[in-house]
Amino acid sequence: MQKGYSDLELLQEYLHILTLRDLRIYRRAMQTISAHRAELRLLFESAGLLDAALSTLSFRKSLPYWASPSFQEKNTVIFSKLYHPLLRTPAPNSGSFSSDVLLTGSNASGKSTFLKALGVNAILAQSLFTCTAEHFSFRPGPVLSSMAVQDNLTAGESYFMAEIKSLKRVADAARAESCFLLIDEILKGTNTVERLAASQAVLEELHRRDCFCIAATHDEELPQRLSPQYENYHFQETLSPEGITFDYKLYPGPSNSRNAIALLSLTGFSRSVVARAEALAGKTLTEKGLPQR
Repeated sequence: MQKGYSDLELLQEYLHILTLRDLRIYRRAMQTISAHRAELRLLFESAGLLDAALSTLSFRKSLPYWASPSFQEKNTVIFSKLYHPLLRTPAPNSGSFSSDVLLTGSNASGKSTFLKALGVNAILAQSLFTCTAEHFSFRPGPVLSSMAVQDNLTAGESYFMAEIKSLKRVADAARAESCFLLIDEILKGTNTVERLAASQAVLEELHRRDCFCIAATHDEELPQRLSPQYENYHFQETLSPEGITFDYKLYPGPSNSRNAIALLSLTGFSRSVVARAEALAGKTLTEKGLPQR
């Protein structure tokens, strides 16, 4: 009982308790609701649709440009000036993928952001019928990704085990239905020989499924191993005495550049460390019969 009640208010409260007034009001309200279930459902659905429509319109107004998606039966992806909606200064990309895609490119060149832009647009297209692009066409379906994988110390799960489980989840989903799959830096948590073999086997398996797979990798041998099942595209950078710059643009074909050692120099490592790294890299490339770049 709250303090500050007058005698009249206190008497009224006791009468409500004795007559079960609140319970009787609740019962009448429930009877009214039960008698008008269809009308109430329509009211809530209409309010929800109106709220969703206003939110979608507000989202569209906040974008520099947008387009309605185009859904198709063919397992292809076509896009024009597609960008990630969370970037303040996005770098739009255009392209047409007629088969599964393998992305290569140097560090920080834009592979992961491009994968996220594709995934976000595939979700927005199927939920808000809105794409952050001038044109976006694909076959609709669940959007699954294996990205930003982390180890789990409390569960005793290594990074590589987390990668394996993430890929298994994606592969199981692709076996059950047509999916839009995005894989970033496939199996980077293990040694080169097994990484190449396992990555090739997993991506070949996904290619046989009724899904569309776009995977990013640093392994230069994978594009050769997976051709022609996977189309090759890459991102690149420009090195100059002033530093390294990226245009974040998608180019056809596999990457033919490397920047990891250059980044050592740009971030302040000594010249002796950089020279040693360059010598070791050159020796490895010579042993493998790969071109020096």
